[in-house]
Amino acid sequence: MSSATGPSSAVAKQEKNAEGSPVPSGEFRLTDTSGKPVSIESLDLPTLNGVKEQLQQRRQYLVESFQVLRGSLERYHRSKQSLAALSPATQGKDILLPLTTSLYVPAKLGNVKSVMVNIGTGYYVEQSVPAAGNYLNRRAKLVEDKLTQLQQQIQSLENQLKQVIMVMQQKIQQTMASSAPPPKGK
Repeated sequence: MSSATGPSSAVAKQEKNAEGSPVPSGEFRLTDTSGKPVSIESLDLPTLNGVKEQLQQRRQYLVESFQVLRGSLERYHRSKQSLAALSPATQGKDILLPLTTSLYVPAKLGNVKSVMVNIGTGYYVEQSVPAAGNYLNRRAKLVEDKLTQLQQQIQSLENQLKQVIMVMQQKIQQTMASSAPPPKGK
């Protein structure tokens, strides 16, 4: 039986830079509960399987976060397109105002000089069309930057998973080779 600080209690951790982003590298670090580094080659198969599952769960979470952010980015782009369609020529035009994604009511476009902007948590601010466009551009840039970070983290986790799986395959082959009966002589 191994102790609490032994290899069986290894935890997958990524090194982080000063900004808190993962350090891109071909290697990742495992540490035991006391923070001491552990080589993945020193881990037994059940522990490696646990590390693999932990990395897969983390990757799945990041992929889901990536998809949510991509949806947000698409909404910002659609909002910017809607803003671009506002002009003095469109004032008074008939429009369909969405109440939900599948329910609309007829309306007339009144004020085309300012819009209400959702700034989060149910708060809205009236802004001029150019100011709203600038706000949407800033928010879209923030989301794009976060998407880039997430994409790098996902790639790093995929590389780590490949390393763990490779070591697991090597250990399985070693186990099979050592348990195989010796060849019979003639």
